[in-house]
Amino acid sequence: GILRRGAPPRPGVRVAAAAPGEQKHVLRVREKESGTNVLLVGTMHYNPSSVKKVDKIVRSSNLSSVVVELCPGRMAALERFQPRGSTLRWLLDNEMQAAKDAAVDTKVPSVILGDSSDDEVKNRMSLVVNQTVKDLLSPTHGWKSIARDLFTVTPQLIGKRGKKLGISDLFDVDLLLGTPVSFARNLLTIFMRLPIPTTVLLMVIVALQHANDVAASVLPGVQQALPEGTGGPPLLLSSDFLGTLSTDLLIAAFAAYMLTALVLVRASVVVLLLERDAILANSIRECCKRADSSQTVVAILGMAHCNGVAKLLKDGETHKKLAKRILETE
Repeated sequence: GILRRGAPPRPGVRVAAAAPGEQKHVLRVREKESGTNVLLVGTMHYNPSSVKKVDKIVRSSNLSSVVVELCPGRMAALERFQPRGSTLRWLLDNEMQAAKDAAVDTKVPSVILGDSSDDEVKNRMSLVVNQTVKDLLSPTHGWKSIARDLFTVTPQLIGKRGKKLGISDLFDVDLLLGTPVSFARNLLTIFMRLPIPTTVLLMVIVALQHANDVAASVLPGVQQALPEGTGGPPLLLSSDFLGTLSTDLLIAAFAAYMLTALVLVRASVVVLLLERDAILANSIRECCKRADSSQTVVAILGMAHCNGVAKLLKDGETHKKLAKRILETE
């Protein structure tokens, strides 16, 4: 059945794990505490290649449990919005529902929804954003803390060929061919989930572009129409003044943009990657504890999570230890 995050799997069938070279974007690790074999399947969300790969792995293997990178709330929402066999499911097919469906069809003993909830992510994002702003005001300790988090995630994202999933894995032909579909499905999903904010954002972007075009075409004519010798308006509209003003505004806008980007990148690195790596690893570890050493646990993850989760499983590092190491919020 579909179990909540962290729920133990029912006893499964003894299986042999797939060899590392049999599938692309798959990491095979042995969980440190239990010695259980774990297959980490790296995916690109909504990519047809990833959907086919996940379906094939789950259906062609005799598994004890499958861990999916979704929380119960998000899976329930997906099942309501685009149930199996619906037109929307065909249009927005994804690897997480494909994994669940394949597991149900092949009677895999348990499917674990192992990710953090949306509310947990939102709360942590807010907390980390506030902490990052404080850290920016503290050059001695704060800047070092920000740099530590960014440097921690870099090796996990780059990886090493043969040992981790790396940048070269993104250039797989099938994955590249499916990238436009993945991009379109992601945009469509965002629009369908948040139609009003997305529409407003698009309208603002169009309005700003239109205002810029109007200003570029109208301003020279307005400047020529103003009488010469009236010190105020011509001075304000002079090319020298406008050039200086636009340069100052550009520098200020760029500085504000970089600071905002740094805050958001740090929060994303900590909450969306490092902390969720630990939560997913803990969900997998709970499955491993209740399986004997010959059973296999399969986890369906975004590619960005695979290296971090693999490290946590092999090192035996817990979520609590990781959270304390990557960000002290108290």
